[in-house]
Amino acid sequence: MVIVIALVFAGIIVLQAGPLYKKKMWRELGVFSILMLVAMVYVYDWLLEWHLPTVKTLMEVVFIPVTVFMENLLTP
Repeated sequence: MVIVIALVFAGIIVLQAGPLYKKKMWRELGVFSILMLVAMVYVYDWLLEWHLPTVKTLMEVVFIPVTVFMENLLTP
């Protein structure tokens, strides 16, 4: 199954990144690469049961301190 997923990702990369590279669309290629890397990490996380933190957990780590700070700032 790992090989099948790798082939699917390779196919997507060839079909999508090739034209971006030929047209020299560097920003779009960069964004595509980052999104594809995130997708690959989470697919392999699911497939190999690595148990990485979810996006929700990462958002909570970032925004809970900001929320607490704002609440303390705004409450009398």
